[in-house]
Amino acid sequence: MGKKTKIGKQRKDKYYQLAKETGNVAFKYVLSRAAFKLIQLNRKFEFLQKSRVCVDLCAAPGGWMQVAKQNMPVSSVVIGVDLFPIKTIPGCVSIKGDITTDECRVAIEKELQAWKADVVLHDGAPNVGKNWLHDAYQQACLTLSALKLATRIMRAGGWFVTKIFRSKDYQPLMWVFKQLFKKVHATKPQASRVESAEIFVVCQAYKAPDKLDPRFLNAKHVFEELDLEPQNKLSVFHPEKQKKAKPEGYPENDYTLYHTLSVRQFLESESAVDALQGASEILLDDPEVENHPLTTAEIKECCKDIKVLGRKDLRAILSWWKALKKEKTEANKKSEETTNESEVKETKEEEDDEDERDMEDLSRQISELQDEEAREMRRKRKRTNKERKKLQDKLNLKMILRGDEGPKLEAADMFELKQIHSGKALENVIDDTPDVLAESESESDDEIPKKRKVVRFQKDGGDHLDKSGTFYKPGDISEPEEESDSDDSDDVAREGLGLGSSDEEKEDKFSKVNSNKGIKRHKEDENPLITDLDPRNKKQKKSHKAELWFEKDVFKNLENEADEDYELDEMIEQYKKKGGK
Repeated sequence: MGKKTKIGKQRKDKYYQLAKETGNVAFKYVLSRAAFKLIQLNRKFEFLQKSRVCVDLCAAPGGWMQVAKQNMPVSSVVIGVDLFPIKTIPGCVSIKGDITTDECRVAIEKELQAWKADVVLHDGAPNVGKNWLHDAYQQACLTLSALKLATRIMRAGGWFVTKIFRSKDYQPLMWVFKQLFKKVHATKPQASRVESAEIFVVCQAYKAPDKLDPRFLNAKHVFEELDLEPQNKLSVFHPEKQKKAKPEGYPENDYTLYHTLSVRQFLESESAVDALQGASEILLDDPEVENHPLTTAEIKECCKDIKVLGRKDLRAILSWWKALKKEKTEANKKSEETTNESEVKETKEEEDDEDERDMEDLSRQISELQDEEAREMRRKRKRTNKERKKLQDKLNLKMILRGDEGPKLEAADMFELKQIHSGKALENVIDDTPDVLAESESESDDEIPKKRKVVRFQKDGGDHLDKSGTFYKPGDISEPEEESDSDDSDDVAREGLGLGSSDEEKEDKFSKVNSNKGIKRHKEDENPLITDLDPRNKKQKKSHKAELWFEKDVFKNLENEADEDYELDEMIEQYKKKGGK
């Protein structure tokens, strides 16, 4: 077997390792592992972010002061108090002193000046020994001393966070906290070990009373063990057998043993025996009970001194109590019945009112529906009048004839198959031929020849183009014009000079080409109303147009014939040099 070695609890704890790593990196010294307890408490309750002044009691080594300074707002005040010196923490003030003394309180008030603490923290614990009961009591007393100091330096609505041990003094401490604070929360953060008996209490909203009873903060009164059960119980039915009590003196606030009880309280008590045990006299201060027939003279005399009564008199008082209480309960029942009857009447009246309101609402809705129906009838009447007026206007304009309403659908169900009851009817529907066939004069689409969009030019035996861009066949014109370069140049020159073929020639050609197609054109077709305002004839117009042509800027600086001859000679010489003939 392997050898087991002992390792301390703190070496196994992850918060110890985390505090060591975080302290070395951020604070250049070991951060207290208890700081993670305050971090988790603040994460749950968020009391540091809302505070400006914090006082940490029993603050050594200063882990809680570091957390408070980091989480509180900028320029906040953090004061730490402990018996041992605390290392310097930036932005924090440390005081060496005992929190149970007045000198420490004066030193804290001197640092605070006119300020009041928003949060008071306490994480102190006594030196733990072998006696657990003694250590737990010392911890409770230390917590009570921290609370006493907090009540002097804390503002109204402040927070008090402390550590206590789970023991028999836990409940008295919680009772004191609940008297001084509005809310008290007991919690155990994850950073606290499970096996540890410590528990943290977060007290919220300090009440700050004007005057505080010193017994609230005195350990002798707070942790005093009380005997709640009385040692000797009084017996009403056996007063003569009661043992004489030991002379222990009078109570603090009661210097006499004579106690009076009003008859109203006696009748309202749940147990008459318990009420008679501490009463010396029953005061008949209610005239209704005093004048009641059951309240006899004997009962009145018995009520004057209860302590001297015997068993018979006490039973008479008890029976009187039962009778009066029974009568009172019956009277209460009757009053309740009357109140119930009145309530029933009220409910009936309310129901009747609701029915009336419902009827009114129903009549109003009916009137609204009638009004809406009347409005709809008026709309329909207006619409029909408008259509009638349109029809009358069409008749007046003779757009339609009276009595001729056009084609109508004889039956809405003409296309339904329900009309077919036999196979012959089905064949008639399928092979139905029209009564009248429309005959078209034009030929069918297949017989009509399609026109060719593009006509290919055939060189031999095909169609030809003349100079005007029209087609003609060789047989149409007896003497086709000869195409040559000279003719083309002459035509270009004539077109440029405006000396092209005359209008008569164009018209002759046009008439020749179109004669084959059955198209005829005559000069008589021209409009006789159109006249020419220029009195010159066509020859004069052409000559004038030629003159205007040669007056252009291009023809002003033409070279002479000598220059043309010179250029022609140069071209011939160059050609000979290249080997030409």
